[in-house]
Amino acid sequence: MDVNHDWYRWQGTTLVLHLRVHPGAKAEQAESIHGGRIKVKTTAPPVDGRANTALARWLAREFGVLRRDIELIRGATSRNKDVAITNPDVLPAWFTGFGGVRPSCGR
Repeated sequence: MDVNHDWYRWQGTTLVLHLRVHPGAKAEQAESIHGGRIKVKTTAPPVDGRANTALARWLAREFGVLRRDIELIRGATSRNKDVAITNPDVLPAWFTGFGGVRPSCGR
């Protein structure tokens, strides 16, 4: 069973998400999949890295990890971002609702 999609992939126990971030929203949420990326809204403005910081905190809460387990791989100044999450404890409802799954142990 292939557990990778165009909007995410597993590298061992690390989950890499491909995001399209919309800063300055009314609420933080994953909205949909569009163009191979998860459309994510964050309340922070795109000023001085505040949107990136807010995104990392939100992802840490959603996936049940510490903030230090979230790494921005690509897109520090772009709306298109690639983020690595080390050993996520939880797969949020929106992730599984979009079709995301954890790889089986035997892989």
